[in-house]
Amino acid sequence: MKKSIVILLFISLLLACSKNYTVVTRVLPHGNGYREFLITPDSALMTGDTSKNKVPVMIDSSWKVTWFSYNPFTKKKSNVATWPINHFNPNEYNTKEITLVVHRDFASANELDGSKYYNHTSWRQIHPETVIRDKYRWFYTDHQYNETYAAYNPFKKIPVVNYLTDDEIAMYIGIKKRFAKKDSLSTKQAMEVIEKKVMEWLGRSLFEEFISITVSNLSAIHVNPSDSGKLIAAKDSIYTLLKKSEEISPAHYVDACSSYLHNNAYQSLMNPGSASAEAFKKCEKIFDVFGDEFNYKLLMPGTIISSNAEEIHLDTLAWKLTAYKYFFHNYQIVARSRTINFWSIWATGIVLLLVIFGLIVRKTSSKKRISVS
Repeated sequence: MKKSIVILLFISLLLACSKNYTVVTRVLPHGNGYREFLITPDSALMTGDTSKNKVPVMIDSSWKVTWFSYNPFTKKKSNVATWPINHFNPNEYNTKEITLVVHRDFASANELDGSKYYNHTSWRQIHPETVIRDKYRWFYTDHQYNETYAAYNPFKKIPVVNYLTDDEIAMYIGIKKRFAKKDSLSTKQAMEVIEKKVMEWLGRSLFEEFISITVSNLSAIHVNPSDSGKLIAAKDSIYTLLKKSEEISPAHYVDACSSYLHNNAYQSLMNPGSASAEAFKKCEKIFDVFGDEFNYKLLMPGTIISSNAEEIHLDTLAWKLTAYKYFFHNYQIVARSRTINFWSIWATGIVLLLVIFGLIVRKTSSKKRISVS
């Protein structure tokens, strides 16, 4: 399907070079556990160069870093606890067969502060809230895990509800399936309609941000602030020009303003170091979060009772975590499991045995008293 709007060339570039991570969270019966990242490193990272690495956290003394490789012949895992390797020989190891494990233990949910776990990615401004609760039920204990990513959408000028329903948003981000698998054609057609609406909303929202930046900087580019009325009156026509070019970016927007309003002064909005140019860059950075993707895995104690996981494999719950999931609304990773309290069962059994034994002794004593009488 030909898109009526291509939302920024840089978005396509970001998605083309997106970074994929695997994050594993293990929750133990008492609310403690660990979190670790599994990464395929390059030679520089193996020598300790973390300046341009794939690790989504700033590695400090609180992190334990190990690595292992697979023998291509025996297919067995070989653990090596030494990192970094001062003189790493790429000819000795194939980095594609190496997995770097960045591990950190946590004593409670308070230590699972999101700012500590995404601070070396474009998600560093994302601070998910984690809650771990244990509910004791005598014979068993319920364990609840909830990790919430607050809605990130900074575009408030154009309400998303003007373009999309909640059901359409749920379909778009992949948390709701409207059609059965056999009706794949209907699903594909519905998704094409939804994607078009998303593009239209994003395009218009971004354009409104550009208009706001321009109005705030008219005097700086030597355009009479009173002319802001002309700009506002012409913005629909300017937006039409942008749609025809099929790209909404600061440069194309400035060109459209200059062309429609017949005033080259708008080109000054892109002058390096100017307030308007910096504001445009800030708009661009809004989309940086779409460059990262996490294969999120969660292991809970005991038996899984419920979750919103996208996949379940044995004792591992899995989600594909991207910025799309939390862009429109809060997104939650939710799981509930149950462990059996064997000590409670044993204690209850012992108490019952003692009660039964007491009743028997009491009954026997009563019979003896009757016999004596």
